[in-house]
Amino acid sequence: MNINRRFAVVTSLTIILLLTVCPTSFAWGQNGHAIVAQIASRLLTPEASNEVDDMLHDGESLVSVATWADGLRGNFNNPGVRPETPLWHFVDIPLNKNYDPIRDCSETPNGSCAISALVAFQDVLAQIRKGYYGNSRYEALKFIVHFVGDIHQPLHCIDDNDAGGNFKKVVWLDVSAWKLHGIWDDAILSENMKRANFVDEIKYANALFAGLTTGQKSQAKPGSSATPTVVKRGVIEGWATEAHVIANNAYSDLGPKDSSQRYHLNEPYYTNHKKQVDDQLKMAGVRLARILNENLR
Repeated sequence: MNINRRFAVVTSLTIILLLTVCPTSFAWGQNGHAIVAQIASRLLTPEASNEVDDMLHDGESLVSVATWADGLRGNFNNPGVRPETPLWHFVDIPLNKNYDPIRDCSETPNGSCAISALVAFQDVLAQIRKGYYGNSRYEALKFIVHFVGDIHQPLHCIDDNDAGGNFKKVVWLDVSAWKLHGIWDDAILSENMKRANFVDEIKYANALFAGLTTGQKSQAKPGSSATPTVVKRGVIEGWATEAHVIANNAYSDLGPKDSSQRYHLNEPYYTNHKKQVDDQLKMAGVRLARILNENLR
């Protein structure tokens, strides 16, 4: 369990420390979250789509609100307006260990990881219970859009006492200095888009959508209930476990450090993981649509 992340909400000092040393721990970056939201928007039922439109403000879309939750966390100069929210963006499953809900996402009144956050905000969206902030289904929707993306970013589902790879320095494709976390947030996706000749994330999302199989699309369909339902915690834990397996591989492929304690991630690393990034974005979009289709009847 990563102390810097797990106890970030105990005091304002530790929150500021977390935001100081982990400035790039925003999963997928803007492009990735937009891609997830765009794919999901194309898989909504008419009922869910109408409810989403009713909840969002004029000019907003799932894509435009997809990174809203990151803004609540703030940064070193501005710790953020919701200092209780940082833990909701990840789940610390130790490197090469199996998920343990007691150790990795213990039950607390405020929620201790992305899994518990998704469970709680689904209940709000489906009107099963009131929310943290004045029963705001609007905010619950925006949190869910973001956290489904987060839980599919593999380095948001692993802990090597390095804040999800933020303490590991790397050189990417022999060109630029990064943190390992940022490679999975942005660098691999950016390289995928560049090599596929895409500069627009929505067009790339639509290309990924076109690659979904009929079976994958069917996973977004809600069950037969006429009333709102939720995706169960065990299912969400399975999504995090899948991401953790990818994260383990991401770490095992790092190779040795150089004399400056940096890992060099070159073409073989990119080749090994480029499809995993696209696949995770696609499944995040499908699963976000599933949650919204179940919650919004």
